[in-house]
Amino acid sequence: YPLTVTKPLTISSVTPSKTSAPLGTSITWTVVTAGGSGAKQYYYTLYNGSTVVNKLAWGSSATFTFKPTAEGTYKLVVRVKDSITNVSRNSAVTTIYRPVTSIALDKIKVKMTVGQTLKLIPTIGPSNATNKTIVWTSSNTGVATVSAYGTVKAVSAGTAVITAKPSFGSPTTLSVKCTVNVI
Repeated sequence: YPLTVTKPLTISSVTPSKTSAPLGTSITWTVVTAGGSGAKQYYYTLYNGSTVVNKLAWGSSATFTFKPTAEGTYKLVVRVKDSITNVSRNSAVTTIYRPVTSIALDKIKVKMTVGQTLKLIPTIGPSNATNKTIVWTSSNTGVATVSAYGTVKAVSAGTAVITAKPSFGSPTTLSVKCTVNVI
């Protein structure tokens, strides 16, 4: 009689489609298995931090899709069984955040004299965005510099454009500008 040796069932990986995504984005986790005997069954438990937010009982799909309704750190725990073995594995973490969707400045054009400083004040929306950090840049640091906190310093006569944009998770086109004329 021929002897058939079956390698034991293992979970090679549990991979999310994104490791970071804005709120409202669907995430799909894909399970890759090796070995085993017979049809595989999958059981999914999704956590946000330590709180269970969704469970999907035994089924035949090697993918799990979920659209988070809250910010947080999501982890999927997968159990897979075949006719012989029952194994489990955790996924990589996916961070869901609330992105900045709007930004405005209190000034869009200013005149300054050499040596003068001025603080630009951003208004960021929504107010409950996960990360409201702003990246500030100057188009001409020989004319005006800007600090990480939006303080502009006039260096020499000329024109510079100060740009403020969200540092994380927002469209790259989202920014606001203030033209600085130094006299």
